[in-house]
Amino acid sequence: MKTAQYRLDRLFGLHGRLVASTPVPFLIGSVLVTGILGFGFMFIQAEWNIVYLFSPENGRASQDQAAVSRCFPANYSDFVPDRQTNVGNFGKVIIVTEDTGNLLNCELARQVQTIHQAIVAMPVAVGEQTLTYEDLCARRKQTCVYSPLVDLVRRQCRGDVGTMNITFPIASYRQNTSVFLGNQIGGVDFLPDGKTLKRASAFQLSYNLRPDEGGTAVTWEQAFTRKVLELTTDNLTAVPLTSRTLETDIMDTSATVVRRFTLMFTLVSIVCSVSLSADWVRAKVLVGMGSLLALALAFLSTFGLLLWLGFKFIPPIGLISFHMLALFGLDGRREKANKHAYAMCKTVLPRSKESDQPLVYKIFCAGGPSVDDTEPWQASERSLSGLVHNVVADDSVSSSFYKFEERFFSAFGPPVSVAVVSGNEYWRQESLNRILDLKTDLERSGYVYNINGTEEGRFWLSEFLSFARSVGVSVGSQNDFVASLKSTFLVDKSHGSYVSDVVIHNDTISCSRFVIQTKDTYKFRDSVTAVREFQKIVQEYDVNALFFHSSFFFNDMLTQIYREAIRFSATLAGSLFGLVFLLTFHPAVALLSVLCCGSLCVGVVGFSVLWGVTFDINSFMSFSLVAAFSVEHSLRLLLLFVSVPNAGTNQTAVSMTGPVPLQHFVATFCAVSVLSTSDTMLFRNYFKILFFTILFGFAHAFLFLPFTTLPTYAGEYPLKPRCVRRPRLANTKT
Repeated sequence: MKTAQYRLDRLFGLHGRLVASTPVPFLIGSVLVTGILGFGFMFIQAEWNIVYLFSPENGRASQDQAAVSRCFPANYSDFVPDRQTNVGNFGKVIIVTEDTGNLLNCELARQVQTIHQAIVAMPVAVGEQTLTYEDLCARRKQTCVYSPLVDLVRRQCRGDVGTMNITFPIASYRQNTSVFLGNQIGGVDFLPDGKTLKRASAFQLSYNLRPDEGGTAVTWEQAFTRKVLELTTDNLTAVPLTSRTLETDIMDTSATVVRRFTLMFTLVSIVCSVSLSADWVRAKVLVGMGSLLALALAFLSTFGLLLWLGFKFIPPIGLISFHMLALFGLDGRREKANKHAYAMCKTVLPRSKESDQPLVYKIFCAGGPSVDDTEPWQASERSLSGLVHNVVADDSVSSSFYKFEERFFSAFGPPVSVAVVSGNEYWRQESLNRILDLKTDLERSGYVYNINGTEEGRFWLSEFLSFARSVGVSVGSQNDFVASLKSTFLVDKSHGSYVSDVVIHNDTISCSRFVIQTKDTYKFRDSVTAVREFQKIVQEYDVNALFFHSSFFFNDMLTQIYREAIRFSATLAGSLFGLVFLLTFHPAVALLSVLCCGSLCVGVVGFSVLWGVTFDINSFMSFSLVAAFSVEHSLRLLLLFVSVPNAGTNQTAVSMTGPVPLQHFVATFCAVSVLSTSDTMLFRNYFKILFFTILFGFAHAFLFLPFTTLPTYAGEYPLKPRCVRRPRLANTKT
């Protein structure tokens, strides 16, 4: 029976004869098409939106944000930081003292106050205007919103002598008012009472801006970053973060891809030049260089076509180039039996015998050293060295900020808004009890810190019911409840802060909300677990409630990854089994090939995790490429094994195909080694994953994959690999 491989060989044979008979149209046509498609780079648009890059488009967080935003749109005139549904424009600064320092000492605390004043007074030129933070800030009660910590420092440190007296994480703020400081003070030690702070290593200050169409807020953020970096002193280290810092760092990281790609291209070119000295045909350096040129044209055409079609460039996709170049860069040396000579040349002679041949023959057709040439430099030509490992860049601003945040501010998570939407009859006692009990049960969760006594944690419904009982107002009907709430409770200045927590439409409460303070949710896994626990609690009550914080977009990323990984793995295994079966018509070989690929993937994932690679959207992309590499690698070697002709000589299939995985290992390692010294975790993780991929791929090529071919040979040569006849060299002796 003629296999699919036989038919493919015939098809490509026809294509080869066509190219050999009319090479010029193919050469000019490919370059011309690439040039036309390359003009697509004139329309390049990069996608820098962090939410778009790292979260699914229609995830749970996106839907919840839309619902909460409809009820509680952003209000920068009555701004409450812990109740915002979008990130907006902001500036944050983490101020860290040296290991022996204490920011509670008024001498250092006043230096923090000086940094704050410098930020607030920082002038920003916008057109002909000079603006400061006071002109751009989000306001509440006609006053700019600042971190409460700033006011505490101002009140308690009027001189350089003394120490601040602060309880943590809840501290007295103003008269009859407490404030939560868990996200503003970090690296703390306590006095024996367990509440009063003895030492603090880090402060975090926040500055929120009103959005604008003219880019003024963005200009202020850029000036803020430069200013904060200048404010670092011998005693204090200041690290900024804005709404654009991470995007800017991604742009800078993408620029490093180009520089490292150049270095990688050079390394792989060297690998091609050295590895092509295996025999006469594969010693042709131009064959390998032609393969690299073809790959470059392929990249240019592909990216150009996508840009022509309006697709935006996503920076992490640039990583693919490092893998693909090594994967296909050596294809030029995988020719068998001088097949390129059939199309271009006559007999291929060794380099030592081509002196009387024409110049064109010397350039394109002459082989390398023959078996009779025994110069001592051949061994060194086949050894590969000089890999570059010393390409190191400085840490980015966002990386430094998040390192400090994880070190000093990971104990407490973000404040989460719990929005109770339509369908609740607040005036009925049963409905009231459900909502109040829901809040109580949420606060009993191990992922919630109770802040009921603070300004942020007060619940308007509890306060309103207490107010109604104290003044003797009836709230037993819808009209009485809503009328008392609107005309008596919310108009009182002492209760004005609750106006933004209740939405009344046509004498009906359409939405309301309260805030819970999370803890121990800094890691995505803990955050996802916390949200699931909150959702289970809500399901116990007949309350239509939503949970939202902007960080939940990344939770969707984690939950989506596992579903996509399962679906991707199942599709990959089925496709590989089908392809191998079509090529070999042997189900055992197909099944063992799937097991080989699965073993490789599991080993890569396991050892990569042990090396510190976390399973996120970027590593999933890398693992997907690894799986594709595993399939391609297994298919290549399998086809080499099963296609070795049975000529009855001493050269076995393993000895014939062994150099392929070896050279593949070296080429890919050269390609990805330039990423090992990157200061970006994305690139370093990609290096780790690809390193294990090629390592296990190399091992499987000699340990597991040869076993998969035994069923093919078992009927004819039990337990013995198929052999091939070494082609005889022409007798050139005179």
